[in-house]
Amino acid sequence: MGSGRGRRRRSCVIWASILSNAPLAALAAPEIDPPPRPATAARPPLAPVDPQPPLYPSGDPWSLQDHRLAHTRLIDQLRQPDQAHRYFAGERGLVLTADGLVSTSVPRFGSDVASWHGYFAVDANLSARPVKGLDFNLNAVGTQRSASNGYRATSEVRPGFTGHWYGDLFALAGAPVRGDLVALDLGEITVGKGLLFEREWLQGALGRLTWLDLSFEFFIGGQTYSIADDLFATTLRWGRNGPALSWLMWPQFQFEQVPHYLSFSSDLPGLGDHFRLGLEAVLRLPSGGGGKAGAGMVRADWLPHAGQTGRWQLHLGYQFRVYQQGLSPVPQRIDTPSIFTPLPWLDDTYVTHPTEYVFNTAWYHQWSHTVMIENKLRITRKVGVQAELEGRAWFFDDPQSPARISVRPVNSPGQDSAPLLPSAQIDLYYRLWLTLHPFEGLPYRLRGGVANVFAGWADPWAQARLEKRGPFVVLDMEVPL
Repeated sequence: MGSGRGRRRRSCVIWASILSNAPLAALAAPEIDPPPRPATAARPPLAPVDPQPPLYPSGDPWSLQDHRLAHTRLIDQLRQPDQAHRYFAGERGLVLTADGLVSTSVPRFGSDVASWHGYFAVDANLSARPVKGLDFNLNAVGTQRSASNGYRATSEVRPGFTGHWYGDLFALAGAPVRGDLVALDLGEITVGKGLLFEREWLQGALGRLTWLDLSFEFFIGGQTYSIADDLFATTLRWGRNGPALSWLMWPQFQFEQVPHYLSFSSDLPGLGDHFRLGLEAVLRLPSGGGGKAGAGMVRADWLPHAGQTGRWQLHLGYQFRVYQQGLSPVPQRIDTPSIFTPLPWLDDTYVTHPTEYVFNTAWYHQWSHTVMIENKLRITRKVGVQAELEGRAWFFDDPQSPARISVRPVNSPGQDSAPLLPSAQIDLYYRLWLTLHPFEGLPYRLRGGVANVFAGWADPWAQARLEKRGPFVVLDMEVPL
């Protein structure tokens, strides 16, 4: 016989079974864990263990100009120490970035207003890596060129999309052969050292095979300098900055003329981490309505504080460029470039650029000397000064007598006269800044200063990337998130 307490417990269980109409065994049985779910395949890692740099990094690594994020391998870029301030920096498979700029400029000494004044620009990226070896990047650039044109009257948003597949294909002599395929927004592209194409924003498709330090690449870019041109480039390269041989097809007027070019470029090895000497030579082959012509460039850069984060940074640069008459893809006449609405970020580039030279070679031999001086000095932890100077002496010679007269393309609305060629062009461009970093350790900044060179006017096409105007008093605020 059980105790009274045991009888009362059994009575409670019986009554609970009657009231709930449930089996007595179900109420008395102890709980058990639910059966385990069938095993599923493990999800691939969101980020590779071997982060690679972008195929074409944005900006010029041999300068102190601001560098923007590239549209490929964005997730890996946010792993770098200089991007630790961003909200999504670190090990993530879905990231969002936004670089915002608000700026205005006030003309001095009777100059016209700048092309961009009272403006904002936002460069936003949404990048995803669903599996290792596949990246997607949605880029959107939002701008307002001028608050003076009416409330949001000049505001617009331009989206771009990049798909990037990458991975090891097979092994050759014990080393993997890596493949990359990119479309559609390629970002900034430079061919060689920039004699014909330098930091051009292109859309198209790019494929690359890499084995050890050897790479073979082919890309197609739509519209470079003219409304109806394309660019096909095939390059064999050793290392990122080693010898490179490129074959270029540059169709004009929807393939009515198809000139061909050969380019050889290289940095001289063994000069250390602080000095660079780059060379490029280009040959125009007899094709596309023109004959043989050549061009060459030497560029030297010294960055004594490269890789350091001290209070003072300095860059000294020099470029010598020479272009032979007849190099132009349109040798019959001088065409003007057609650049679709230059963005304010062109302010972080040099005026010395192939767009200013190539079409003039229809009539003229050209050569130029350019000197760049850039300096950044942090006075206190939050206050600094910055100076950017670019001086160029640019010369022309017409083999035909008498010399033919042409007008150097300018963008400035209301300008009474433009420089005439083949007269020599001697110019000095400058940007002088006082910078304030209100939050220590973060790159957010306020700047005020004077400048005489700005991104060009476009409505919607510009004839020059940058224009010399001013001087102007400039104020801006920039926040990269």
